[in-house]
Amino acid sequence: MPGRKAREVLTMLVLASPRPLSVETISTQLWEDPPPAATKTIQGHLSRLRSVLAAARPSVGSIDGTTSGYAFAARSGEVDVAVIDDLRAAARLAGLAGDHRRAAELLDEAVALWRGEPELPATIRGDLERAALAEQRLDLSEDRLAAMIYSGRSREVIAELDRLVAVHPLRERLWALLIEALYRAGRQADALAQCRRVRSQLRREIGVDPGSELRRIEHQVVTQSLPEATVSPVDSGEGSTVRFDGPHYAVAGEAHVAYGIIADVASGTAAVRDLLLINPTFIPIDSYLEQPDVARAMRLLARDRRVLVYDRRGVGLSDPATPQDAPSIAEWAADAVAVLDAVGATTVDVLANADTSMIAVTLAADHPTRVRAIGLVNGYPRFTRAHDYPYGQPTAEIAGLLNAIRSTAPPPGVDVLAWRLPAVAPDPGFRAWWDAVGRRGASPRSAAVIHEVILRADVRNRLAEVSTPVLLICRTGCASYDPGHSRYLASRLPTATFREHADPNDAWFVGDVDWVVEELNAFLRPVNDVTCNSA
Repeated sequence: MPGRKAREVLTMLVLASPRPLSVETISTQLWEDPPPAATKTIQGHLSRLRSVLAAARPSVGSIDGTTSGYAFAARSGEVDVAVIDDLRAAARLAGLAGDHRRAAELLDEAVALWRGEPELPATIRGDLERAALAEQRLDLSEDRLAAMIYSGRSREVIAELDRLVAVHPLRERLWALLIEALYRAGRQADALAQCRRVRSQLRREIGVDPGSELRRIEHQVVTQSLPEATVSPVDSGEGSTVRFDGPHYAVAGEAHVAYGIIADVASGTAAVRDLLLINPTFIPIDSYLEQPDVARAMRLLARDRRVLVYDRRGVGLSDPATPQDAPSIAEWAADAVAVLDAVGATTVDVLANADTSMIAVTLAADHPTRVRAIGLVNGYPRFTRAHDYPYGQPTAEIAGLLNAIRSTAPPPGVDVLAWRLPAVAPDPGFRAWWDAVGRRGASPRSAAVIHEVILRADVRNRLAEVSTPVLLICRTGCASYDPGHSRYLASRLPTATFREHADPNDAWFVGDVDWVVEELNAFLRPVNDVTCNSA
């Protein structure tokens, strides 16, 4: 394919597929300062690319025009980045089932597909894309090395980990893997020496102590209490045939929003009640059924209904967030509307949790005819305290905590999993899955942007506009949640029903999930008896 700019356009389209890219998006990636004839030039590149692809034998794909831009379309297995994603997902499932040897084999295949660097523009946006891909490649290498350690091949990975920590001296996960590999290879003294080395390096380079993962590994090495590298197998459970259909893409303005449908295909109901799940955290939608606890929660939620799930922009498979193009609560609600339109859902019930409660409130206020009823678990109208809002924690304190969570070297005492989900924090399998999907769910830059949006958001002025029935579920005893938030919402939402339950876990899919789903079902039943969507 002659012509560097044309090849760069093709690379951008392939990396984005199956999402389309608008001409404007291509232009801002291709040039720092697009020329006056940018649109005409890009269309010329696209025309040449289409001709080359049409003449290719065997066929490798095509560029299709859509209402929101141009998309690269190819058969399954033709695009390396998509195949790598599939292999990583299969490896995660194998690891969760305790088959680390198979996980390592799958990740070996994924690493072998990563040949060279993609040809991207020498622009700020091109550099950002290059950096994101480099991060994904390093994540993939770490996952592969971890699988090799857990499958009993610790000695094989020590040399490679030594090389990687020299190249990435502030990458704490690499140090943790090196220390664990040395310990499992019978080299406890060397493992302790590396603990001292990384502590010294972090203090010297950036003035911080090791984070929670490194401290935990160090403690386990010192006390010789490192657990066996096995986890509970994934349980599809209870004869359920719950399936994820996706990812698909909806268009909200210029943003491409990934969505999917989770349903129990064995139910066989002709009329399906739709529930829109606006999940908290950075877990991508294609990972919900990978982890046993989360899969079980989704199974309970999907009984006799279709659960619509989406990655709000900035998270998972949707368009990333940048400081220059930060999303808003209103845009996240618009993402939900785009998904409803894409699946043909005229009205839905909504389940939201933590920060996504603000999205649900905004959705109900802006689109009252689309929302039948809302369930909010540990909801709030704003996250932090204000002079007229005494709930939550001070903004500076929370901002410092979120910054520490995103840091490569969080200060002592910061363990977001123990803070939010103490029921699963001791489970190494859940922790490994949580860390892996969190890295896929948002880059550090996107996570920082999203956290900033949440810290700034305040929907108290929208509460009086919500006419939809609302169930408020308040989990008491949760370190990351102030029950005052729910009580405030109960006093301000005109149609609120308040339920309180002792549970120290913030995310709805961990802890006493049965109670949450039973309360939600009981609350929704009278509403759904009046109307329901057809399948």
